[in-house]
Amino acid sequence: MRTIRTITWNLSHTGDIGPKIALLREAIREAGDDTGVIVCLQEVTSDYYHELLGCGLFSEVVCSLNVRQSDRFDREARMLGCAFGCNDKINLGAGSISGRLPEMDQAQPQYAVSGHSIMHMVNIHSLSSIGFDKMKSIQSASVARYMYNLAKHNESVIFCGKINNAVLDENDPHHKESLSPHGDYQEPQGTFFGVNPRHHLQEALKTWLRSNPVCMASRLQTTTDGPLAVTLIKGGDHHYDFLFISPQWVVKHIDQRHDESLRAGSHHAMVVCDLAREAA
Repeated sequence: MRTIRTITWNLSHTGDIGPKIALLREAIREAGDDTGVIVCLQEVTSDYYHELLGCGLFSEVVCSLNVRQSDRFDREARMLGCAFGCNDKINLGAGSISGRLPEMDQAQPQYAVSGHSIMHMVNIHSLSSIGFDKMKSIQSASVARYMYNLAKHNESVIFCGKINNAVLDENDPHHKESLSPHGDYQEPQGTFFGVNPRHHLQEALKTWLRSNPVCMASRLQTTTDGPLAVTLIKGGDHHYDFLFISPQWVVKHIDQRHDESLRAGSHHAMVVCDLAREAA
């Protein structure tokens, strides 16, 4: 079995990136020298991107800010991008970012190669309901369709990032309410969540909990919000940070690093997931 450590983290675009890079360094070091590592980051500013290029953690970095340059009329949210980084066990496909998805600087497709295996990836920073209105649901539907088309051709898919405005999960790990109770424009029920989401992928954390009932029971004893919360700690506790996978992947372990992420300066938890699949 070939193991890939996948890290997804909304950096939160304010503050010094130094402690955030230090936390990334620790998570990458833990994986060991022989494990491929892919890091998927959201809320990447231009300054953050250049720091990531020079920090020595990655053999390659690809950032969506290079697809569409922001201009002086952009609001702050449009000056934030997504980025992939990898170690020397992974190769990122050259020129694979395309314009097939709306708001490409906020939804970044990429493919990566590990050995002879190809992985298709999407890194998303879900648009806010405030100010983007219907574009949010258009983005969501387009991303779900893009991943469904990959999955139906039996491609290996990893989809991760921040999907905002989801309500807390109930104790049933199959249940997800994806409509905002506040009447915001929102991705329709079933686009990303629920028993049969449109992208036909599986949420890695739910897959892990189903195969680890002791861990599930422990989570239910320690939280009143259900086993899947919490990855966003701001104005309340929310589960906004996700990693979805196609059936080829086996979840070996998944970890949400809330406290460490807060200390590093982000209000989102870093999600660290070890995935395995048969070597091609």
